[in-house]
Amino acid sequence: MNQIRKLDGDISIEFAKLEPSPGKVVRVVKESRAKKASRRVRVGVEGIIKKLHTNDWGQTKAIIMDRDGNQLWPAVEQ
Repeated sequence: MNQIRKLDGDISIEFAKLEPSPGKVVRVVKESRAKKASRRVRVGVEGIIKKLHTNDWGQTKAIIMDRDGNQLWPAVEQ
């Protein structure tokens, strides 16, 4: 029984490494579907996640700060 608990804990640690969270460096890999071109986040942009936010429609957004100091708001998909 202890081995099962240990393995369950190891699995949850590995999942936590893969989930986006504040302080992690991320790269945008999918083009956004924003209607206005000024709101679209370019594919390939890298930055640090400052905060995760859930909007009124239940979509999770990440505030990403890129190298130039711009704040970007892409949607987070697992």
